[in-house]
Amino acid sequence: MPGGRLLIVAHAGMPPWSTHAHHHEFPTPDEEVAALGLAGWTVEIAEVRSREATGPEGQQAVLDDTVVLLRRP
Repeated sequence: MPGGRLLIVAHAGMPPWSTHAHHHEFPTPDEEVAALGLAGWTVEIAEVRSREATGPEGQQAVLDDTVVLLRRP
């Protein structure tokens, strides 16, 4: 079917209240697009966006999310 869009929203980093002891590498927007391998699709958005969030103990923080929007030909 022609047309259509694929939206991916993912964490771009750990929240400051995370208790995970290990280091995790989050893919960049460009790495997310490359991993999909969707030849011919148009990248409409591939960026990191920030948002305010509240942690489990009421902590305030600004978190980053990866946003990728692709359009199928």
